[in-house]
Amino acid sequence: MNAIAEKPELTFGLLQPDRRSTAMAVSNQRVLFRSENYNLFKKLGRDICDIQDIPAEIRQSVDAEVYDRVGEWFDIPDRPRNERRKFWYASMNLANHVFDEHVRELLFVSEERQATLTADVKVDKRPSSILGRLTMPIDKITKQGRYEQGRQLALGWSAAEVLSEIAHMSKDPDDVLTDLHNLFARRAFVGKIGGNNDNAQFYSYHEPETNRLVGISEHYPDQRFDERFWVKAHKEPVRTIELKTETGGTVHVNVLYDPDQKDLGSLVVKGWHRSLKAAQKAAEEVSREAGEEAAKSQIHKGKIETAPYRGDAIRLRMVPVVFDRQQGDWLRDEISKSSKESIEQWLPGFKDIKPDDEVNKENGDPSRFLARRWKISIDGLSYPIELVIQSLWDYLVQEYEVGRFDSKLGMHNGYAHRLYKLKLIGEMARSFWPPPIFDLDLKEAQANSSSYNAFILRNEKRIHPLRDPDFVAQLS
Repeated sequence: MNAIAEKPELTFGLLQPDRRSTAMAVSNQRVLFRSENYNLFKKLGRDICDIQDIPAEIRQSVDAEVYDRVGEWFDIPDRPRNERRKFWYASMNLANHVFDEHVRELLFVSEERQATLTADVKVDKRPSSILGRLTMPIDKITKQGRYEQGRQLALGWSAAEVLSEIAHMSKDPDDVLTDLHNLFARRAFVGKIGGNNDNAQFYSYHEPETNRLVGISEHYPDQRFDERFWVKAHKEPVRTIELKTETGGTVHVNVLYDPDQKDLGSLVVKGWHRSLKAAQKAAEEVSREAGEEAAKSQIHKGKIETAPYRGDAIRLRMVPVVFDRQQGDWLRDEISKSSKESIEQWLPGFKDIKPDDEVNKENGDPSRFLARRWKISIDGLSYPIELVIQSLWDYLVQEYEVGRFDSKLGMHNGYAHRLYKLKLIGEMARSFWPPPIFDLDLKEAQANSSSYNAFILRNEKRIHPLRDPDFVAQLS
């Protein structure tokens, strides 16, 4: 049996449409598929019309070798049955999910055919089929098809990192989320078991067009707010949390309660984006000392990693339903302190808890939302889980504020999380659809998506939008 070569590194240089990047990609492909197989398929590709014409025994041999090699690299055992083959397909399926649902659907609001995965790449994920497409002569495969195959392989590599880490944790993430939920159910929440105890009904008042939040009320209409403001009606399920007061009494507060595990695809996207930011920062430093060409080289060398950026894969969020902004901030902090004490005392497997707050938007990172955050380390879990407590005011800003279209940004400048995700994908778009290969206007796509999402967020839960002539005009 052949010795397993060193696992290749995934870098942004593999996703650039130039000769140096092509050479880097071929070098990695030779490691993954073995040079002997790469050369054989390159020779066979000149003589056949279709990958399916390659003899079955050759294809099966290549498939088995790749399953074993990838399984060794990611420490996946092949027992009880075909686990390495299953791991390969799970990784490639996750890669397709990332591209389709976390990248393409967000950037392109219409079904832009050039931006979609071609059927061959999407459906046939056998290692030997992938190798066949990567080695096929240029007169038998388009540049776009070859690039798509390399991009899918790169996303699959990151997907494998995520799936491998989960497979090797001694603590199941589902069990951790269950433990955290049960802690709050037993130590903080009051009321009946079996679901949310009640619904909180309230109205949020917003500045027209920008959706800037101007107030929250339990009444509609409310004479405190001008008739020109747009109004959203909210009916949200809540849990009731019990807090101890300084005098020894208790107070009950309704909270929006959201225990959640992130979609694995979002972990891949987050890893790619944070990796790109790290590479760009390093390139800026190099540029000041060695010039633009050295900076480009630094981007090429930038590693794409997911492991360092998984701190919010499991998240539990609470939002006290209090309309006054100052009181909401105070309750946010009180719930934060009380939750920390309960976690330290009662959470199974607890190791450590550290603050990761963002409560000053002017001095903080504008991509993060105002909240009290705790990063909680658990025995057997390789990354911390996140507890987030937000005020109702900041929660609604995060959900709905779209701002105005900023020509420099190429999109709306509001704090809505949906727009933040679009900005993130826009910054990576050239790695997914490099302009020399794809005839796509990525800036126009981002602007169109921003306008579409802003329209949706402006009118979601809005009362009587059909009375607004501008809204009716946009529908026609």
